[in-house]
Amino acid sequence: QTTPFSISADSYEANRHFYLGHYFRRGYDSWMSTLPVVNTPVVITKIEVYGVAVPLVGPGFKNAYVTKTVQKSAIVKLIDTDGFIGLGNIDPSPGYSAETIEDSLTVLKNVLAPVVEGLDPFNIHELLKIMNKTVDQFYDAKAAIEMACTDLICRRLGIPVYTYLGGEQVKECRFNAWI
Repeated sequence: QTTPFSISADSYEANRHFYLGHYFRRGYDSWMSTLPVVNTPVVITKIEVYGVAVPLVGPGFKNAYVTKTVQKSAIVKLIDTDGFIGLGNIDPSPGYSAETIEDSLTVLKNVLAPVVEGLDPFNIHELLKIMNKTVDQFYDAKAAIEMACTDLICRRLGIPVYTYLGGEQVKECRFNAWI
């Protein structure tokens, strides 16, 4: 290349690769020696799954399929080798989610948690591949684990999730909807 160029760290996906680079720099060669499996010393050592039911105020929330007076959710808590925690959650809703909250909780506790324990939370592609081989469908349940891994990664790196995902895009967002 004959044309000089420069790129500042703050304009490259909001430092996502910079942060990851610093975390992995020292162990890169040994961790990559087992490709295609990336083998970092960070693994998920414990998974806790909780079901919660939050009462909704008033007559409930009505969508096209049902009126809900209680929001039932699943919360996934991952703990890694060094005690870092990552949290994820799902709120399946009849008519929008393929599985019920009860089915999702069962699959999270009895099927997905055992296969995810011992895996590297930084290697989300491998984690998703293993979850997909283990159980068909249950995308909400798998998403809760993926969210918990992303949260755990960001806590380890000391950055907010929005920075890891590409950085702040807007300062303000107005909407009139239930999320």
